[in-house]
Amino acid sequence: MYPRNDMDVREPDPEVDAKAKILSQPVVTTIYAMNANIDQSVRLDGGKLEVAIELAGTPRLGEKGRGKLAMPPLSLEQELTVSSREIRWLGEPVEHVHLHTRGTLTDLEDRPYRWVFEVAGKLFALDLELQR
Repeated sequence: MYPRNDMDVREPDPEVDAKAKILSQPVVTTIYAMNANIDQSVRLDGGKLEVAIELAGTPRLGEKGRGKLAMPPLSLEQELTVSSREIRWLGEPVEHVHLHTRGTLTDLEDRPYRWVFEVAGKLFALDLELQR
């Protein structure tokens, strides 16, 4: 979570990222072609705001490259949902979906993939790294 919502955080930048507060760093291990999930909630503003992140991913191996030692490329089929739930003093909690995306990510071994989103005026970045 970044201290200001006007910061340019589209790409990882150690200087800018040093100003952010790390809320969570989950690590998941899976084998190729097996689904892995991260379901995590973070409470902010004294528990009045709950941000939920649901990430499902399946790593896939591509066709082997040329040469004996060439490694096949690795991609990740993913679906990400970021939602929030705000607890009100009176009445029912208010729920919002802030980000929902799915697709196939490539080149994850070369660089992390970053999603940027805003919840209740707070700027967040979610970085995904993939390692063999």
